[in-house]
Amino acid sequence: MNRFIWIVLNLLPFFSFGQQAHQTVGSSTSQLVFEHYSQGDGLSQGSGYASAHFDGFMWLGTQDGLNRFDQNEFKVYKDGALNSNYIQTLLNDQQGHLWIGTSRGLAICNQSTFRIQKFSDFFGKTSPLDYASVRQLYRCRDGSVWILTDGNGLHRYNPKGKSTESFPHFSNKLSDITEGKGGEIYIATDDDVFRFESKTRRFSSLHIKSTSWFPESSTIRAVLATEGNRLWVGTYEHGLYLCTQVAGSLSLVSHFQEGSAETDISSNEITRLMQDSKGKVWVGTRTGGVSLYSPVNKGFLHLTHTGENPNSLAENYVLSFAEDVQNNIWVGLSGGGFDKFDPGRYQFGLIRKNDAKPTASLSDNMVFKIYGFGNYLYFGTQTGGLTRYDPVSKVFKVYKNEPGNPGSLPHNEVYDITSDESGKLWLALGKGLCRFDPVTQRFESFFQSRESGSVYLYASQVIKSRNEVWAGGQRGLNRFDIQTKKWLSWDDLPAMKPISKYVIRLIYEDSESNIWLGTTGQGLFRYSFKTGILTHVNKAFGLDCANIRSIFEDDSSFWIGTDCGVYVFDQKLKLKDRLDSRDGLPNNVVYGILKSADGHYWLSTNEGITYWSSSERICKTFRISDGLQSNEFNTNCMYKAQDGTMYFGGVNGISYFKPRALQPNTFVPPVRITKITVQDSVFAPEVREMNLFHHQNFINFEFVALNFSDHQKNEYRYRMEGIDAKWINAGTKRAANYTNLPPGNYVFRVTGSNNDGLWNKEGAMVKIYIQPPWWGTGWFRLSLILLLISGIYGLLRYRLTIRLRQREAEIKASLMTQEAERQRFSRELHDGVGANLSLLKMYLSSFGNEQIPMTELKERSQKLLATSMDEIRRLIQDMHPQNLKQLGLECAIDDMVTVLNLGVRFTVTFKPVNIPARLPETVEINVFRIIQELLHNAVKHANALHVVLDLRYHQQRLTLIYTDDGTGFDTTKFAGGNGLLNIRNRAALLKGDVQVRSVPGTGTTIRVDVGLG
Repeated sequence: MNRFIWIVLNLLPFFSFGQQAHQTVGSSTSQLVFEHYSQGDGLSQGSGYASAHFDGFMWLGTQDGLNRFDQNEFKVYKDGALNSNYIQTLLNDQQGHLWIGTSRGLAICNQSTFRIQKFSDFFGKTSPLDYASVRQLYRCRDGSVWILTDGNGLHRYNPKGKSTESFPHFSNKLSDITEGKGGEIYIATDDDVFRFESKTRRFSSLHIKSTSWFPESSTIRAVLATEGNRLWVGTYEHGLYLCTQVAGSLSLVSHFQEGSAETDISSNEITRLMQDSKGKVWVGTRTGGVSLYSPVNKGFLHLTHTGENPNSLAENYVLSFAEDVQNNIWVGLSGGGFDKFDPGRYQFGLIRKNDAKPTASLSDNMVFKIYGFGNYLYFGTQTGGLTRYDPVSKVFKVYKNEPGNPGSLPHNEVYDITSDESGKLWLALGKGLCRFDPVTQRFESFFQSRESGSVYLYASQVIKSRNEVWAGGQRGLNRFDIQTKKWLSWDDLPAMKPISKYVIRLIYEDSESNIWLGTTGQGLFRYSFKTGILTHVNKAFGLDCANIRSIFEDDSSFWIGTDCGVYVFDQKLKLKDRLDSRDGLPNNVVYGILKSADGHYWLSTNEGITYWSSSERICKTFRISDGLQSNEFNTNCMYKAQDGTMYFGGVNGISYFKPRALQPNTFVPPVRITKITVQDSVFAPEVREMNLFHHQNFINFEFVALNFSDHQKNEYRYRMEGIDAKWINAGTKRAANYTNLPPGNYVFRVTGSNNDGLWNKEGAMVKIYIQPPWWGTGWFRLSLILLLISGIYGLLRYRLTIRLRQREAEIKASLMTQEAERQRFSRELHDGVGANLSLLKMYLSSFGNEQIPMTELKERSQKLLATSMDEIRRLIQDMHPQNLKQLGLECAIDDMVTVLNLGVRFTVTFKPVNIPARLPETVEINVFRIIQELLHNAVKHANALHVVLDLRYHQQRLTLIYTDDGTGFDTTKFAGGNGLLNIRNRAALLKGDVQVRSVPGTGTTIRVDVGLG
C-alpha cells in the first residue's frame, strides 16, 4: 500500500489534480456526499453549534455536552468546570489549548493535561468571562483570541502578555467576526459592521445601512472577509450581499437571493459563512441547507436535504462550519448533529436512476453494457431498456419497448451493443437481435423463432471483415448478414460448428481480425479467418478457468478476465502472466479490464475496482465505502472515453472517474491511546507511565489513528517491549490485550496508518512497571539468599561436626583396638614368653649347682628358648600374617581354618563367594582380625563343635556371617567382653555394621557388613 502512494506521489507533477466532488448524475441537483453523525452514533445531543480540531480529535459542541470524536466513537464531557453543558463555540489556539464557550462561561482545556478549567482558574486572573454567555470565539493570525458575548461585550486576549482587553461599549447584539487578508478585523452586530483600527485601537462603523442597496430592516447574522477587500454580509431576511470595502466605504458587487439557478442561493435566511482552504465560500442557511460558492465559475452549488439521497445533507438548518487539518468540512445542523464532507473520499462519480425523474436519469440501475458512440454513451440495462447519455450536458434519453410501436425497442433487456460502418447500433437483447438508427431513432427487430436459438443473447459483435453480426447467448452462437438481413449457417466455417451450441458470454474482434469467444463453462476460443483454425485456449496453454468475463487487447498482449483471475497471453498464445488473489486482488472474478494513460490497469471485480501496477506488482482496491455504485460489477461492462474517463457498470448503477484525478491521502494520522483498562479499573489514556501492583497484570489497550477520511481502512501495529519479539499486525482492529504479565518493566507502543497505507512511524507509547509481590522483591530475595547461605553454612558446620565425631569415633575405636591388641599381646607375652623366661632365669641361676646335672639343665634351657622363640614368631604372625600380605584375604583365612581343623576339638567350614583377589589392605587386615577374634572366642568360650564362616562379596560390599552350635548367651544381659568389643571397633573402622543373634543353648550368629565404596 505504501508503494502505491509512493507511485502516485511521484506522478503528481504530471497529473492535473483537481478536487472532484462526488456527483450523482441524474438528480435534480448535484450533491456532495455527506457522512452523518448524530445521537444514534453516540453524539450527546443533536444541535451542532460548534466544532474544532484539537489534539488530533474533532471536538463537537452541542446544547447538552462537549463531545470528543475519534471517527469511531464519542467521549462526552459535561458539568465540572463547564458551568453549562450548552456549548456555543469552540476554538483551538496556537498554544495548544481548547477554548470552550458556553451559555454560562468560558473554559479552557490544556492539551498536555486534558484538564478543563474556568478561564480565571486557568490564567490565574479573575474575569467576568467565567460566567458570561460566550457567543463566538475567533483566532486571528497574530494568535490573539477575540471573545464575543451576549450582554458582556467584546473581549480580546493577547497570548504574549496573557492579558485581556475589553470593549464594553458593544451591545448584546454581537453576531459575527472575521479577519481580512491584510489583518483587519470586522465585527458584525445585528445592525452594522465595524472595522477595528489596530493603531488607534478603536472600531469604526462601515454604515452599511446608510447605503442605498442594503435594507434598513435587515438583521445581520454573518460576515466574511475574502480576497480583494471583499466582504460577504449574510442577513436573516434578505439573503447574501457581496461588497467591497475601500477607504471605509462599501460598494455592492452582488446581491444573492433565494432561487434555483446557479447564481442564486438556496435560502434568504443566512446563518453562517466560511471560506475553505480551496477558496470556496460555504453559505449556511436556516431553511435551504448550504449554498457552496465557487470563485472559478462564480456560481453556487445547492446542498440540501433530499429524501431519496441518503448521502445528502441530513438537515437544512445550518448552525456552524469548520474545516479540519485534512480539509474535511464539518457542518453543524439543528437537530441533525454534524455532517462531514470529505474531499479526499467519494472521488467517483455515480450515474443512477432517479425515481423522481425516470426519463431524465439512468433507466435501470442493473447495467449490462456501456458503449460509446459519437458524442453519447449508451447504457444497456436489465429491465430499463436502452439509455443514451450526453457526458457534457448530462442529458438523458431513455428508449423502451412501446406496445403497438414497431419502431420502438423490441425488448427492454439489453445485454450488449456494437456498431457497424454505416453508423447503426446492433443490440443483443433477451429476445434476440435488433438494430438502432441513431439518426431516425428507430429500432428494427431481427428476432428468430425460439427453435432457431437466437434468443437470450448476451453478446453481439459486428465482424468488420465480413459485414456480419455474430450474436451469442444462452442457445449458442449465431451469425447475421448485414447486407442481406438473413441469418447464416456455419457450413462455410466448419471449424465453428463444434462450439456453435456453447453458451457465449462475449465476442471480441482483435486488431488482426481474429475472433475471440468467451464462454460459460467451456473456456476461451480464438478463431482465425486467415488459417480457418479454431483454437481452444485451455489448460495446455495455461488457462485453467471455464468462465470468461472480459477481454482487453493491450498492444501485443491480451488480458483475459475470468472467474479465476486474470491471464495475460501474447499473440502466439503464450502465457506471460497471471494475476489473482495471491497477488492482492480482492476477488478472482474479474468482470472488466481497462488501461489508463499512465500504463496502469483498472479491474472491476465482485469486491470493487482494483488499480494494478504491473511494474511494481501492487494493487489498491476501491469499494462501495469509497463511493462506488456497489462492490459488484457486471461482465464486460466497461468503457474508456477519449478524455480518459473510465466507466464501469454494475448492479446498482455506473461508477466513473478519471484515474489522474484520484487523489491519495497524504495525511499522516496522529495515533492516540484512547483507553487503558487494568483488571476492571480504567486508567486515564493520557498517562505516559504506569506503576502497577503485581496482581494488576491484565491490561487492555484501545487506540486510534486519527485519520478522518475513510477511517475504516486505518490499520494498526503494536508491540509490548519485553513481551513481543516483533511488531504485531492488528489489521483494522483497534485493541490489544495482555494477560498475566510477569513483574517487570515494559513499554507498549502502537502505530497506525491512514486509509491509503501511509504509516505514522512515531505512534503512541506508555511505560509500564509491574511491581513484584513482596515475596518477589529484592529485599526478600536477598533475605532468602542470606538464609540459604546461613543454611548452607550451618549444614557444612553440621557435616563437619559429624565428620569430626566420626573421625573421633574411628580414632577411639582404633585406639581401643590397639589397646586390646596390646593387652592381648601383653597377656600372651606374660603368660607364655614371660613364664618361659622366668623359668629360664631360674635355670640359669642353677648353673654351678652341683646337685643339678648340667646336661639336664642345658636341655631344659634350650627347650625353653625354642618354645619362647616359637611363641614370639606366633605373636608376630598374629600381628600381621605373612600369607595375608602375600596371598590375600581368602587364602589367609583358608590357611588359618586349615590349621584349626588339624585339632580334634571342633571343625570350621569356610564358604567364600566372589572374593576379589586383593582388597584394600585396611579391609583385609581388619576382616582377618575379626574372623581371628571370632574363632578365638569359639575356642575359649563357645564350646562349639562346628563353626561356619560365610564370606560374600557383592556390589562393593563384603558380608561375613559367622555361625556356631555352641552354648550361646543372652544378648540382653551380656555386656560383652573384649573380643566382641574388638569386633565392633574394627567394623566401625571400616564404617561397617555388626549384628549379633544368640540364645543360650542354641548357638550364636554374628553378621558383619562392610562397605568398600
